[in-house]
Amino acid sequence: MATAPPEAVMVTPLTEGAISRIVVEFKNVGLSGVILDYNPVVQVWDIRIVSNKVYNMSYPLLVLSDGSRSHHSVLSMKNDELVMTMTRLRKGSLIQLTGFSFYESARSRRIVVRMLKVISETYGLIGNPRCFSKESACDFSTALSLFGEKGDQRRNRSIGSDDEKERELESVLKDLANYKVQLEAKEAAYMQAELKLDQSQKTVDELSALIKNSETERDRYETECRGARIRLEESESEMKEMADRLSETASIREQLSQVLDELKTARGELICKETELVAAKDSEREALKQAELIELELNAERLKSAVLTKQVSELDEIFRVLNDAAVKAQKERLALLSEKDAEIEVAKKALVEAEEGLEEMKREMQIMQESENQLFSMSAFVDTLRLQLKEANERLSFSEKSAVVAFTDLKLIREEMEFKDRKNSSQEALIEAFKMETSELKHELKNANELASHLMADVEMLTGDLHKAMAEIDEIRKKEAEAQVEIALLKSELHKGRSKIAAAEAAEARAESVKSGLYLAVQELAVEAESAKKENQMLKQETYKEIESDASQIDKPNTEPEETKDDDNDPITSAEKSDEQIPEAVIEDSSLLTAHDHKQEMENLRKELDAATAKVAEFRNRAEQAICRAEMAERAKTAIEDQLRKWRDERQKKKAALAALKEVSASREISSISTENKPQVTYYQPLYKVLNMKF
Repeated sequence: MATAPPEAVMVTPLTEGAISRIVVEFKNVGLSGVILDYNPVVQVWDIRIVSNKVYNMSYPLLVLSDGSRSHHSVLSMKNDELVMTMTRLRKGSLIQLTGFSFYESARSRRIVVRMLKVISETYGLIGNPRCFSKESACDFSTALSLFGEKGDQRRNRSIGSDDEKERELESVLKDLANYKVQLEAKEAAYMQAELKLDQSQKTVDELSALIKNSETERDRYETECRGARIRLEESESEMKEMADRLSETASIREQLSQVLDELKTARGELICKETELVAAKDSEREALKQAELIELELNAERLKSAVLTKQVSELDEIFRVLNDAAVKAQKERLALLSEKDAEIEVAKKALVEAEEGLEEMKREMQIMQESENQLFSMSAFVDTLRLQLKEANERLSFSEKSAVVAFTDLKLIREEMEFKDRKNSSQEALIEAFKMETSELKHELKNANELASHLMADVEMLTGDLHKAMAEIDEIRKKEAEAQVEIALLKSELHKGRSKIAAAEAAEARAESVKSGLYLAVQELAVEAESAKKENQMLKQETYKEIESDASQIDKPNTEPEETKDDDNDPITSAEKSDEQIPEAVIEDSSLLTAHDHKQEMENLRKELDAATAKVAEFRNRAEQAICRAEMAERAKTAIEDQLRKWRDERQKKKAALAALKEVSASREISSISTENKPQVTYYQPLYKVLNMKF
């Protein structure tokens, strides 16, 4: 047995009780856990390379010792540093366990070394360790001890005889033959390992090339995704602008609805005024009939005035006779007293008759006043009766003058005639005042008629503008119909594109099912490529959905010009009716006024005329606004059509890019399949056969 170097005799570098502590304390750790906080120093008591024919691989098996106990362990082949340090390990090497696990099963238990630190590559064996109590651990340790003790026994054995030498030679030859066989097997395994390394290196190179290609494709997809996002942001901004325009059109629609309500109320008022005008026309007809009756009465009064003039002339003659008689009476006062008395009685009778005639004149004047009051109440027919009133006034003035002359001639009747003249003068003043008021009413009616004519001209202008707007709206409808046809064509193209995309996706799915037989590392890359493709498809679907939503929202503003059409028609027609009916309402109201409230009614009529003109101005402004809105709708429609054209061009570009991508991916798949199908010289069964992969 080898002895330790003199430097290690005095002090033992091994950690006491390390093996027992590892087996007892850390038996529940398992392969998943790694112990890092406990770092014992142990010695490699023995080392051996064990081959596994099932998995066609070899791994080192160690026997670790702490000087008193020993236990076998396995090096983890996943750590490259351990694989590199495995060549430095020898029998008697001192190592420090920096990371390890403990694995226990029904048949065996092992210390799995994850990380270690080599303290000394060559060191003498320390102590005489005993294997741990479990049999599975002891079997390997005893086997190793037997394997190690064969050489010692053979070396220490004394050569007793030639037979023994021959036997030893035979045994040595057998051992040499066994060693040669083992060496040949190891060389074959080494060659296979080298071939495997070469193949793995090639696969690593191919995988690195595929990774680089996937990275380039990922960068390209990222750039395309960025471009798509930018386009989506632009489309979202455009959609926001369209929404703002739609909100503006909604506010315009509300204003037009308010205008429609106002026009409906104005239409109701105009209908009421039309009924009032019909009633006024009926009253005018009745007034014409009354005027004819008054004309007949005036003719009768003219005849009566002619009779009165004759009576006045007779009275003048009688006055002259009386003057002559008075002169004669003065001369012959005493002689002709009886004759004078008789003449006085005759004069009294004549005076009585004159008084009766004056009373009749008063009655006739009262009748004239009543007729004049009736005429003033019918101001609409003053123009037809004015000449007749002038003739009657001239005759009355003539009769009044003759009466005044007669009263001046007749001293006794003068006072009564003056009283009557005062009454007549007051009546004439009233008549003149009424004439002035009628003339003012005529002027105001003329002004109202002129305003009505101007309003009618404005209404005609508005009707012409309405007809133009109607023609423009018809053109807009035609354009909208064409746009709807284009939108339907776009939808059909979208459906075709979707069907093509679905077919392409099905083909891609088939290709992916064909690719499912690649190596595990290639499968991971394929998963990453599929995730990138899915993201691209999601982006495509989102863009198509946004295009469809844009197309569905474009259909909405197409219905707005039709609504604006109805809104535009009502205000102007109602404005025409209101403009036509305002002067008639004014005439009707003026015909119903009385003489005392005439001025107030005229002021009210003026206010109503001002309000009507203001309403007409408002209607004009609203009609102009409606025309402007229709023009804005046309502009928005043209903008939408331009946007649709842009979207079509972009969609065609995307289709071309997708077709190019599909061609490139198909060519790459064909090239990868061709490279994979090339025959390779291998000594072992391929991996796809082991994994039962189907191509």
